[in-house]
Amino acid sequence: MVKRDPQFDEQGARRAMLDVFEVLGRDHPLVERFRAELAARSSFEGVPAPSPPNRVRGGAPVVQLFGRAVDGPAFLVEDDRFRPYFFLRADAAASLAGEPAVRVEPSELRDLGGAPVVRVECALPGDLPPLRERLAARARAPSRRTSASRTAT
Repeated sequence: MVKRDPQFDEQGARRAMLDVFEVLGRDHPLVERFRAELAARSSFEGVPAPSPPNRVRGGAPVVQLFGRAVDGPAFLVEDDRFRPYFFLRADAAASLAGEPAVRVEPSELRDLGGAPVVRVECALPGDLPPLRERLAARARAPSRRTSASRTAT
């Protein structure tokens, strides 16, 4: 019934499957097998549930949280205050010089070795992977000073 008419009986078949999953337990092989399929078929007021791509509105990322209230109605919460970020060792922050649309904020956090880190924010989620790749490439490249000293010796 979930496949044929997902909205039948206000998604009664879907709710029944969730009840069965709860009785069987999270680690049961049938639960593991069918939970993903059920999630793929779930709907939000008749519209297929979106995968979690990054949403951008007005040049800013929007985090979307889909849910269902205890009494049944579906809801959507959108938050446009989030900015994508990662942490970088503070001693490597100078390598961000010249990067457009990057904001570096101090942090009280430290890496696993105890070194201080800074929070690096970008405008959009898609900006993070290329920035991390550029930083990694700079870290792998020998510095000019190191190359010059090797040539001189």
